[in-house]
Amino acid sequence: MRLFVAIEIEAAVRERIEKMRQRLRREIGAVKGGIKWVEPENTHLTLVFLGETEDQRVMEVCRIVEQAAGAHQGFDLEIKGLGTFGKPVRVGWAGITPNPALKALQRDIQDGFEKAGWPVENREFTGHLTLCRVKLPAAGDDLKRKIDPLRDEPFGGSFVDSVCVFESHLSGGGPTYTVVQRTNLK
Repeated sequence: MRLFVAIEIEAAVRERIEKMRQRLRREIGAVKGGIKWVEPENTHLTLVFLGETEDQRVMEVCRIVEQAAGAHQGFDLEIKGLGTFGKPVRVGWAGITPNPALKALQRDIQDGFEKAGWPVENREFTGHLTLCRVKLPAAGDDLKRKIDPLRDEPFGGSFVDSVCVFESHLSGGGPTYTVVQRTNLK
């Protein structure tokens, strides 16, 4: 199974992000096949990506997430601003305002996986919601030009009261995500 741990985002925020995604699609649409846009129902905040995981370890994954999540209170997120990752641009994203509660939750979940023997990413966690993945450099240049003036665009808040373990099913039509387990924060 291909697994990741993430936070679901409230519908109202996903709708505002989708309106922005549609606007960007219209404005950038010239480079055919240059950008793969994330479907609105797939918008989430990834905390830890595990990748391919043996079926017999799924219960262990869920237990690690339960232990970490059970030590944290619910908290508010503010989704604000657009940006890009990579040179050339590889990803377009909506930002998460720095949040100590989010950072602590992510760190505790990641530490749980590291203690259980999973490899960890060597880069600092940067909370974001992926809008699109760029396939062609020219499309990335267009995206960056359109996104740069929107660094402070507000999308609203989302209350975090649970964390999910998701299974990712890859197909030619794009990924679909299925909740394996939802764990409430305390």
